[in-house]
Amino acid sequence: MHNFEEIFGESEESFATVFVESGQFFTTEQVFMCFDELKQWAYNTGLNNGYVIITQRSKANVVGDKNKVFLICDHGGVYKGKATVRHVGGTKKINCLFQLIAKYHKEEDGWKLKVVCGTHNHPPVLYIEGHEFAKRLNPVQKVSVKDLTNQNVDPQNIISIIRKQEPRCVSTAKNVYNEQQRQRVSLHGNKSPMQVLFTLLANAGYLQEHEVNESTHKLERLFIVHELSFLIWRAFPHVLFIDATYKTNRYGLPFVEIVGVTSTRKTFCVAFAFISDETEDSYMWVLSQLKRTLDKCMQPRAILTDREYALINACQRQIPDAQMLLCRFHIYQTITKHHKQSFPLEEDWEVFLCKWRVLLNSPTEESYLYHCQRLEEKYSSTHPSKS
Repeated sequence: MHNFEEIFGESEESFATVFVESGQFFTTEQVFMCFDELKQWAYNTGLNNGYVIITQRSKANVVGDKNKVFLICDHGGVYKGKATVRHVGGTKKINCLFQLIAKYHKEEDGWKLKVVCGTHNHPPVLYIEGHEFAKRLNPVQKVSVKDLTNQNVDPQNIISIIRKQEPRCVSTAKNVYNEQQRQRVSLHGNKSPMQVLFTLLANAGYLQEHEVNESTHKLERLFIVHELSFLIWRAFPHVLFIDATYKTNRYGLPFVEIVGVTSTRKTFCVAFAFISDETEDSYMWVLSQLKRTLDKCMQPRAILTDREYALINACQRQIPDAQMLLCRFHIYQTITKHHKQSFPLEEDWEVFLCKWRVLLNSPTEESYLYHCQRLEEKYSSTHPSKS
């Protein structure tokens, strides 16, 4: 008989209703082909009844093959911490004596399950979804995470796919993130993040140039271009879009994206760069690496940027013959940010945008100057401070 005072420090009468019998659910004559099949069956049976079954220990025969495995409730055992005295609620281990034995039978060439103690000293979990062990991914699901990750599927969609395949799955996107991290560590071994990055770039067909700080030995600048982009870029070097995004990665490095345009007005990625800061020197280094991919006779004719003076100055110094233009998207963002509040009515704002689009779509220089003059005449007197 269980000693309540050892487990809870209370009398037997106050906990007489705590014991729950669940051994009958695990009683089966089924012969399992392998231990993993038996373990999965016991695990699912436990979940169906509000308990989590885990492996405690195993025994092997003389040749080293596992032939007996002990399965217990996750509340089995006693907490062995020595630093502090913990209360029952501080640990899952409350000496639950529930125990199963999985044993290999040579004559039947399979595994059978035996109930040693079918009683729990705690009630079943009402909502198993919140249990950490229940949220673990099984081996099949881990393979799915690996395959879907290689197909660039994000964790939220990965867990959705897994739940459609296995409706009983209670894992979350966090479990997928953790599994992806474990797989990355297993794949890359003892390599540093920079070594892993350069290996991935080489395997994916990227050409790269980098610069390291001589005093700190940290990577400060990295320029990469794909082999296919390199070929397209040399065929269409006439127009460039250059923009830098701020802190879009865990290291806080500005990310420079360089985009080109084909003769059919289709955009394509030319190159990318990570830089330590958005200074003129950093942009000069990026553009110098870009120029190295072209012959001297092949130079961009037009470069579109936002109104970032460091980038504009670097472009004018590195590619002085190119026409510098401002990106209409960034112009629209600036107008919206600083001038939309000048229009009290939404209808007035829509009228202005309509006239603005007419100006942008002017087919000739004469048409552009005409529409620009009309726009100035209409709004300079109405909003003199915003003209």
